[in-house]
Amino acid sequence: MKKIPLECPKCGAPLKLDRRNRSLTCEYCGYTAIYENENNQKPFEPEQDRSASSCRSSGTSSRRTQRRTAKTASPNRKKGCLVGCLTAIIAFIVLMVIGVIITETTSSSRSYTYTEDESAKVINPFNYVDVRFKGLDGEGEVVFDVDETEVEGLYFYSEDNYDLHEGDVITVTAYELYGYRFTQTEKQYTVTGLDHYLSSISELNDEALADIYSGAMIELEDDFGPDSALMNDEKVTVTGPEPIGMYLLYTDDESEWTRNMLFAIFTCTLTSGDKKTVIYIPVEYDRIVVKTSGLAKLDYNYAYIRGDYLWTTDLGFKTSAYLRGYISEKAMYFDIVKSNSSEYTSDVSGGLSEF
Repeated sequence: MKKIPLECPKCGAPLKLDRRNRSLTCEYCGYTAIYENENNQKPFEPEQDRSASSCRSSGTSSRRTQRRTAKTASPNRKKGCLVGCLTAIIAFIVLMVIGVIITETTSSSRSYTYTEDESAKVINPFNYVDVRFKGLDGEGEVVFDVDETEVEGLYFYSEDNYDLHEGDVITVTAYELYGYRFTQTEKQYTVTGLDHYLSSISELNDEALADIYSGAMIELEDDFGPDSALMNDEKVTVTGPEPIGMYLLYTDDESEWTRNMLFAIFTCTLTSGDKKTVIYIPVEYDRIVVKTSGLAKLDYNYAYIRGDYLWTTDLGFKTSAYLRGYISEKAMYFDIVKSNSSEYTSDVSGGLSEF
């Protein structure tokens, strides 16, 4: 049996077999061949206009060539598009970076350069500002008091505005002002005038000491006031209380909330017949702040009497009253000063002893 060719003799494309119609057809150029039986197996071309067939074949062949060219060029086009996109993205990023650099440079120069206007008035801006400091040592703040009677719109700032310590050095900058040329834009100041926690009894002036003792007497009214049970007991005579000195406990640790404790020490004498007993009474203040004027800032919410509850019957008196304090100076010293010596530095004043 003679084999029927399966490739189009005109364009080389595969032929499609139609067993029902005994035909072979090229779907690309339109070529058709028919086989009739075993005795006549050679395919033949049907009667048709050869010129039309030629035109169809030529046109179809041209389209096939275009498709093949497109398939070959497709990977190159994709690669070209990818390269183009990456190039555009890189160019955009470069332009953005350049824009940011130009903006920062322009902003920086605008903040720290003088105006070039020759008609601008020349001044020293620091002649129109009073720089002062307020607050506690370690928590200080800078304050600018600007005199705008002659020059309006002056503005000053410092990068170190808060948590200042006494003795710190800060730099103050003056912003440029339209219509003026500054002879000076920066100036350094030393931090002074901050309040501080009391660290020595000698820092207190006479007015501060009087204020501390008078505040302590208010705390003693419950035990020694005219309406107290002790003062109205006819069997006991009370002398005092009288101030005799102070204890101060102080720490430099800024993380410690109770930076200092001040104790105003009083004594009172209880007498009944031949029986006489001296009681030591400390009144405690916490967080004492010394103002720049030398006065002490007292917080009476943290003032109270320190010591044991002492009943007069336990002291050998034939009466029933109580008071708070210590029966010996040594017991008071050990309970207040010695017990805190690992955390606080102590200072003692007046006629009090150190044990």
